[in-house]
Amino acid sequence: MMTVDPTLHLLMEQARGNISAQAWQVRRARTLREVVQHMDPTIPAFLRSVARSFPEARQLQAEAERRADELLLEQLQELEGLRGSALTDRLHELRTREWIFFRGKFPRQASHAEREAARLLRIEKERGMSSAA
Repeated sequence: MMTVDPTLHLLMEQARGNISAQAWQVRRARTLREVVQHMDPTIPAFLRSVARSFPEARQLQAEAERRADELLLEQLQELEGLRGSALTDRLHELRTREWIFFRGKFPRQASHAEREAARLLRIEKERGMSSAA
C-alpha cells in the first residue's frame, strides 16, 4: 500500500475544508453572482484535478445548482406579480445583473429563465392588446 506524504495529505484536507466552506457560502448566497463566485474554491493548481474527485466537490456543484434553482424560482415568482413597465424594467434588471451569471455555469437555468421571460412578456403583450380593444 502506498503512503501519502504528510504535507500532501494536509494540503488535501485543507482543499476539502475549503470546498466545504464554499458550499456553505453557496447555501447562504442571495444572488446568482454570489453563487458563481463561491463555486470556485481556492485550491493549489497541482491539487485541482484531484480535488474535483472529492465528494465535497460534487456536493458543492449540487449545492450551487440547487441554490441557483431556488433563486430563479424566487425571481420568477416576483415577476409574475408585476405588470407593465414594472415588469419590463425588473426583467431587464434581472437579465443584466443576475441571469448573466447563468451563462456557462447553469445552462439549464439560463434556458428556463429566458423561456419564462418570453412567456411573461407574451402574456403582458396580450393583456395590453385586450385592454386597448
